[in-house]
Order: sequence, then structure tokens, then C-alpha cells
Amino acid sequence: MIKASSRAAISRSIFSTTFLVAFSLVVANSIVPCPVDRGVANDSKMSPAQMQELMEKETK
Repeated sequence: MIKASSRAAISRSIFSTTFLVAFSLVVANSIVPCPVDRGVANDSKMSPAQMQELMEKETK
């Protein structure tokens, strides 16, 4: 059996590590830009005719 003090230390360590990893990921996401090409975004301003033409080109 694990002593209560050891169990508390392990829990504290797990929660602290989880917090630090989560915080680091949020900070890194703010600093490092997303590498996705913005020209391929789903919210592009293409007309339905342009979308249809693009889809036809891709299927050929």
C-alpha cells in the first residue's frame, strides 16, 4: 500500500505536470503561427460557380 503522503505527492505531481503541459501548449500556439495554407480555408470567398469548376477540375 502507498502511504497517504506519497499518494498526495503523486497526485500533486500529476496535476502540476498536466497544468504545465496544457499551459505550454496554449502559449506555444500563441507564439508559433499555424502552418496551414490560408488559401485553402473552408471560409474562402468563392462563388458557387467557381466551387463547381474547381470540383470538376479535381475529378478529372
